[in-house]
Amino acid sequence: MEAPRNTREHVILELKRAGSLSTKDLAGLLGISSTAVRQILTVLQAEGLIDTRAERQPQGRPCYVYTLTEKGHDLFPEAYDSLAIDLLETVREIGGEEMIQDLVAKQVSKKEERYRRLMKGRSLAEKLAQLRELRDGDGYMAVVEDDETKPAIREHNCPIYRIAKNHPEMCAQEIALMERLLGVSIHQTHHMVDGQHYCRFEFHKNQASSTDPVAEAGLAN
Repeated sequence: MEAPRNTREHVILELKRAGSLSTKDLAGLLGISSTAVRQILTVLQAEGLIDTRAERQPQGRPCYVYTLTEKGHDLFPEAYDSLAIDLLETVREIGGEEMIQDLVAKQVSKKEERYRRLMKGRSLAEKLAQLRELRDGDGYMAVVEDDETKPAIREHNCPIYRIAKNHPEMCAQEIALMERLLGVSIHQTHHMVDGQHYCRFEFHKNQASSTDPVAEAGLAN
């Protein structure tokens, strides 16, 4: 989905980013009344784009929160189709897992060449900011967490989600790509394929490196 053009699209975008939000949350984020939010939510729910559930509160009545349905998530860019999935399965039948790995590695290699051209000559802090911009441009809805002790990138959309569900090697290659570009070790703490509403990658000092590129950007364990 492109930048929101109206309040309806803004509601959908905020739900994608947060995973779940209440009417009050959305009213605060959008700067409109709760009544206006409810009107939009009613329409979105009728269209099958959102769902609602009750969350228990420490006191008082349950709070109702809203989440995107699969149909709602499909509004965001996903670089796949049934043909691509079928082709990968055919490759697996012909050449096994090794051929799949080679195919994925070549695709990631092309992406790495493009990323490196744009990140060349930058400091690690600049590379991290550039990586977020590149991932965002590729449809990942990336956000940098500015934590000096444990920096991370969150990605609220996965353009290869349905392929990754059947081919986890795609995720492994993407992580390896980021490690090579930044010269750090990456620990994935959240994974959309596991049912979480975003992927999150923490960056740690690469102990195997003879240099200390992490310190350059204030990154440390």
